[in-house]
Amino acid sequence: LIRTAPSLVASFFYVWAAWVIQVTLSWGVRFFMLFVSFSGAALVSVDQLVLCHFHCADELSGYKTGFLTYSIAVFLFYGLVFFCGCFGLISSISEQVFYAYCDATLKVVQGALLAMLRDRQELE
Repeated sequence: LIRTAPSLVASFFYVWAAWVIQVTLSWGVRFFMLFVSFSGAALVSVDQLVLCHFHCADELSGYKTGFLTYSIAVFLFYGLVFFCGCFGLISSISEQVFYAYCDATLKVVQGALLAMLRDRQELE
């Protein structure tokens, strides 16, 4: 738990900052919270990549790295869609379609990758 505490705190703050972006009327606060939100997401992603790197000798590291890479890519896409939605670059309907697509595919791909990892671990 101590190892993951900084990432948990950063995750809390980037989600909280994203909420503040939605409810504030001040563009200055909105831009600052956008920076806080994306910085927190970047810190958590880098932390996970570093942790993955330390376990690269693991026999299943390729699968785990693929799982992590896919997850980070999708969450970056979420951030991009969130950014575009906040500043009116895409319609609300397009934003919801992107979120629904990402949610559905993320669950399916993560479920499949977790099942593959589990099967590989049981074979060892």
